[in-house]
Amino acid sequence: MVRLVYFGIWYLLLILTSCNVKNSHALEEGQTERIISYTGGDEIKLPKMVRINRNVTIGEYFDYIDSLVIRYDSLLSYPLSEHIIVRNNPWIIDTLANTDYYRMISRDSFVYDQRQLTVLPKGSQLFIPDSIKANQILGQFAKTEIDVNIPEFKLRIFQDSVLLYTFPVRVGQNRERYLKFGDRITDLRTKTGSGI
Repeated sequence: MVRLVYFGIWYLLLILTSCNVKNSHALEEGQTERIISYTGGDEIKLPKMVRINRNVTIGEYFDYIDSLVIRYDSLLSYPLSEHIIVRNNPWIIDTLANTDYYRMISRDSFVYDQRQLTVLPKGSQLFIPDSIKANQILGQFAKTEIDVNIPEFKLRIFQDSVLLYTFPVRVGQNRERYLKFGDRITDLRTKTGSGI
């Protein structure tokens, strides 16, 4: 009798286990179908490279990068951010730096509305890092310092005390103006802080 009870329990566990495997497979298929329906029929796979299908201007840049983060963040094993994407694609920083007012003037080029400049040209490729590369990038972020020297009008980016970039910056304006939100005349010059 005891053997019959053990055999019955073993058989019941076998049946329940096989049902659970079938249900988990059906659940995964259902989740895949929902992802496909939310994205307009395109199945989203873990990306390695994203091809840019249209010219992206500076005015559209932040919305475009945010849309990439929203689309791929839930598919990756680490939290994807705009900063990780840009650090993994250093040509973006170079392109943005070359749209700087002072650099364009030094090349004898002037654009009235810089928001119309193309920063991500059609056909370009953005590479999404894997988790190992993303951890390396986050480690680099921890070692990066930004130095803004107001009297010198310079912004410097250091990593491990090595100077990576130097940019001229415009700071404030040498005038006073009435600002409605303050309901008073405000000095528009930048006030220097004490630092850390």
